[in-house]
Amino acid sequence: MNINNIAVALGLAGLGVVQQITSVQARTWNWSYSTTDSLIEAAGAFTTTNITDANGYYTITGITGTRNGINISSLIPTTQPVGGDPNSLTDNLISVNQPQLTFNGFGYLLENDETNTIYNPYFSSFASQYREYNSPDNGAVDPFPNDDDIPPDIIFQATPIPENSSFYSLAILPLFIGLSGIKKRITSSKRFTQ
Repeated sequence: MNINNIAVALGLAGLGVVQQITSVQARTWNWSYSTTDSLIEAAGAFTTTNITDANGYYTITGITGTRNGINISSLIPTTQPVGGDPNSLTDNLISVNQPQLTFNGFGYLLENDETNTIYNPYFSSFASQYREYNSPDNGAVDPFPNDDDIPPDIIFQATPIPENSSFYSLAILPLFIGLSGIKKRITSSKRFTQ
């Protein structure tokens, strides 16, 4: 096996190691939603798992951003009921495909909110529309006590931030530089021994 074959084999092995390491890293997304009348405007970033579930959804693991100019303080865990209803849980799932959110959506709290209102963007399969539900965490108040009080429709979008592929190239570059130096030394040593 000549030195070029060794270099290619080691390079491919190194690339496989780098790819395996990156598969467990988190993925970062930009997200935003608003109502058409701009009474609600929310935007920020969240991190997700880098691997999807069987339905193609990533799990949101962290969130930052603002809603109507107020900072988001935390993501609601999937075990915490929204609006005091033990059957109403967020699932914190997001997809690159439409609809990007499920019927359960994700939930978050805002800083300095004494009512601990949970804000819950989700996809209503009944209306084929994204909506935002919000409710005080104490569950004592139903913000939509009548069936005709419907959560507002929102325009929702989320986009994963592309991973920087140049990092992977830089990680492999020293290997190729080192191997090319070895090849030069082997070639020059053969010249002097002949």
